[in-house]
Amino acid sequence: PLSALMSGVRLPSYLLQPEHVQINSVNFWYAPTACTTNTHYDSYHNLLLVVSGTKTVELCPPGTVQPSAFFSEHANHPLLLRPRELVSCQQSAKERILEQTRHSILSNTMVVSISAGEALYIPPGWWHRVESTSGCLAINVWFEPRWNHQKAVPSSILSTVNNQPTTDDASKVLNTMRKSRKYMLPFRLRELAREYFDEHFTDWALHKIAAEREKIQFRNFSPSCSELVLEKRPLDLFALCKRLLEAITCHYPHGGIQPILDLLHFFLYNVDLENSSHRRCAMKFFSDAFDLKENTERLVSSLLNLTPMACFIITHIWEKHAASTKVKEYADLSLNGATSNSEAEESFNKFFMDCGAKEESVRAYLAKGVYVFRCKAAKCLVVEDILMGATST
Repeated sequence: PLSALMSGVRLPSYLLQPEHVQINSVNFWYAPTACTTNTHYDSYHNLLLVVSGTKTVELCPPGTVQPSAFFSEHANHPLLLRPRELVSCQQSAKERILEQTRHSILSNTMVVSISAGEALYIPPGWWHRVESTSGCLAINVWFEPRWNHQKAVPSSILSTVNNQPTTDDASKVLNTMRKSRKYMLPFRLRELAREYFDEHFTDWALHKIAAEREKIQFRNFSPSCSELVLEKRPLDLFALCKRLLEAITCHYPHGGIQPILDLLHFFLYNVDLENSSHRRCAMKFFSDAFDLKENTERLVSSLLNLTPMACFIITHIWEKHAASTKVKEYADLSLNGATSNSEAEESFNKFFMDCGAKEESVRAYLAKGVYVFRCKAAKCLVVEDILMGATST
C-alpha cells in the first residue's frame, strides 16, 4: 500500500510545524504520461512538492471564476464545466458568464513552474490548473492552521517568503495574498454555507418527503390508486410493491402514463430511505417492473416525468444502500482479503440499462431533478432560514 512509502517522506518541518498546523492528508501524484487537471480549488491549505519532473500551475485568486453551486457535488469546480447546472441558464447568461470568466482569468492568472526539489504553496480557495510532464512524481500536503479558523496564511509560510530574496513574481504573489481579503470572503461564506447545508440537508429532505407522504392521500388519483392510498398506515411496502406490479400489468396494460406515474410517486413517497429493507424492496420493484417488457416504454416515460423530490428518492435509494454496503464490504475485505462489486452499484447500473435507448435521457433527467431538489433545499436552509430569517416552507 502507498502508506508504506510515508516512512521515506520527509516533510518540511519548518513550514509545517506541528504546534501551528494540522495535516489533513498527504497525497502522492504520479503522471505516467503528460497530463492536465481541470481548474478547481481546494478547501485546505496546499503545499505541493515536486520529487521529479515538472509541474506548471496556473493560479487565480478566489472570485476570478464563477464556481458551481455550493451545494453541488462539484462545488469546487467552475460552473462552466458543469453543463447540467448550466441547463437552467438562458443562453445570454451563459455567454455573459463565459465572457466574464475569460476576461477575469486573463487579468488575474499567474503561471508558476516547479521542478524537482521545489515547492509551491496554494492558499485555500485559489483556483488552479496543473500540467505535469511525463514521469512527474509529486507530493502534496493538505493542512489547516490550528490557531485560525479563518484559513489565513500560516505565519511560518509568510515569514519564509519574507526572509527570502524576493523576485518580482514572488513579490506579486505575496502582495496578492495580503490583499485578497475581499476575494476570500465569498469563499469563506461558501465553505460555511456548504458545511451548514451538509449538516442539515438529510433531515430537511426526510421532513419534506414525510410531509408529501401525508398530503398524497388527498390527491385526485385514479380509482385503483385511490384504493391503495386510502389503506391504513404504516403500509407494508413489500405487499404494496406486489400490488403495484399487479396494477401496472392488469389495470393499466395500455393507455397513457398518468396512472403509472401516480403509482410511482405514491410508491416512492412511502419508501423509508433510512430502512435497508425498504431500499432493497425499491430496488427489486424497479427490477421486476422492467421485467414486464410490454410496459417498459411507458415506465421509462413515467420516469422522465417524475417530480424533483421523486428523482432524489430514486437516486438516494441506491446511494444510501451503496454507503451501507460499502461498510460491509470493508468488513469482508478484512476477513477475506477481497471484495465483490457493490450490490447497489450493479443494481443501479442495471436500472439505467433497462431503460434501453433512453438510458442517457433518464440519467440526465434524474440528475437534473436531484439538482433542482437540492437547489430548493439550499434556498430554504441557507437563504431563507439563515440569511433572511424566514421559515422554510
